[in-house]
Amino acid sequence: MNYWFILNLLLLLYAFIDVIFMNSFDLYVSILGLFGLMFILFNWNIHAIFSKIRSLTNRTERIKLAKVARKIMPHHLLIGTIGFVFIILHFLFIVYKFGFAALFSNYKMISGLMAIFLLLIVIISGYMRQAKATGTRRLVHLYASLTLYFLMLLHIIF
Repeated sequence: MNYWFILNLLLLLYAFIDVIFMNSFDLYVSILGLFGLMFILFNWNIHAIFSKIRSLTNRTERIKLAKVARKIMPHHLLIGTIGFVFIILHFLFIVYKFGFAALFSNYKMISGLMAIFLLLIVIISGYMRQAKATGTRRLVHLYASLTLYFLMLLHIIF
């Protein structure tokens, strides 16, 4: 099993436990964020699949994983866009509840703003890659996704 898959699962479990048991905020707003996280982490698992394919030496297992990746990839942009919509709804309810000025009041809000900005970069770079795939666009998409992962982690932990 790839370590990215394990990290994604741990982050999702922590977020789920945080929303269900330790949530001091509006449950519906947090569930919107949780749904967005699930879609984004599902997409991030595609990176885990490709990393696993590169590390395998057994040809039959590589082919099996490549077939799975081939079935998922056509839906990658749609899944990411749906996750983005959930995150934007989460953001809009936060702005409605606290006001725009409060978004700069604590680390959780600031990390959330940074994560939304980076998610927008990831979505745009994904659509640009679909239009024309280049090495630079791939790296921008990959590094923006990596940074987004750690910003989401900070946002959830704060």
